[in-house]
Amino acid sequence: MAQDTAFAVLRPTFSKVGKIKDISGGGLAFHYIGYDGQQKDSSEMDIFLCEEGCFHLSKIPCKIIHDYKVDEYQTSIHRIETRRCGVEFRGLTEEQAAELEFFLKNHTTGTA
Repeated sequence: MAQDTAFAVLRPTFSKVGKIKDISGGGLAFHYIGYDGQQKDSSEMDIFLCEEGCFHLSKIPCKIIHDYKVDEYQTSIHRIETRRCGVEFRGLTEEQAAELEFFLKNHTTGTA
């Protein structure tokens, strides 16, 4: 499990940004605020950590495996959904793979 300050964002629109819930060398899942029907095609993502000495891994090649509603809230004006998006990492460069390994070793807890 990633630390509470670890986030992911899908490129190129940056419309899906949220807290990482699960991560491994093969992919990750994160929760974000969104809606059904939101753009589901993305080929890159960033991982970043907001705490002592920031961490940023950019332009990770990926494919969205799933994207579904976890919870729903109704305000007086809008319906808001918490969604879970799961991605598979694909074709990482050697540098990206090394940075991901560093992240997993230093910024996650529990079993990988």
